[in-house]
Amino acid sequence: RPPEELTSGNVTFKDAKERWVSSFERDYLVSLLKRHNGNISHAARDADIDRKYFRKLMKKYAIEVADMDVDD
Repeated sequence: RPPEELTSGNVTFKDAKERWVSSFERDYLVSLLKRHNGNISHAARDADIDRKYFRKLMKKYAIEVADMDVDD
């Protein structure tokens, strides 16, 4: 279910969808990176997307492996 702030009536369908998709993408990338201890190649392979595109998404959402809590 979408968060209530996205269905409050003050948000258009398009904006709500963009926010929800963005939230999913960011959470998904972070989850994969944590699962693969920050290894971008392995995370991208697990997501079945190109490593370059995975990095592009990381940049879009300002995700830095160095800032993550991953096992060494």
